[in-house]
Amino acid sequence: MRATLEYNLPEETNEFILASRAQDMALVLSDIDQQLRSWLKYGYTQTTGFTSVDEALETVRNTLHEVLVEHNLTLDMLSY
Repeated sequence: MRATLEYNLPEETNEFILASRAQDMALVLSDIDQQLRSWLKYGYTQTTGFTSVDEALETVRNTLHEVLVEHNLTLDMLSY
């Protein structure tokens, strides 16, 4: 099976970028999922874990941004 996606550039540049980088976005989601799984299974640190909900959320957000950078992506790519 073959599929061809066509875009009218430059009008549909954002849509093109989203489609062409979708695999990288999926890898980011997978990486974040694995990190969350690890934290749930073993704790944030082996001895103490997160000390507050705010710390946990901040760490998850920072980790998301780090993984995006590793894959040469930004959340701005998702906005139209």
